[in-house]
Amino acid sequence: MNKSQHWISAIIIGLFMSIFSAFVAMNYWNWFVVDVLNISEITFIQMLGIIWFIGIFSHNHNPNDHKWKMLFSIVEYCIPKENIEMAKEAIEEQNNNIRQDAFVLAF
Repeated sequence: MNKSQHWISAIIIGLFMSIFSAFVAMNYWNWFVVDVLNISEITFIQMLGIIWFIGIFSHNHNPNDHKWKMLFSIVEYCIPKENIEMAKEAIEEQNNNIRQDAFVLAF
């Protein structure tokens, strides 16, 4: 599987998970909250919008990002020159995997 197929599968899985979450949350809302709080029902599109909105603002920012940059700068000086390209490829692969996992978690 190449990188574009990984991204496409991550997007499809992320969309499926957000749609499923919205469906479950909508049913819970319409089943419990409507009767308990005596408020109106919510539609699927409204719940999907709420879930996406919460997902955008609940993203966890890392305040220690500068420490990672410094660490990678130091590690780069420790790697022998013949292995630098291999190390960069391994780091890039890990970064791509992290981005895909983050996208799936966001939706």
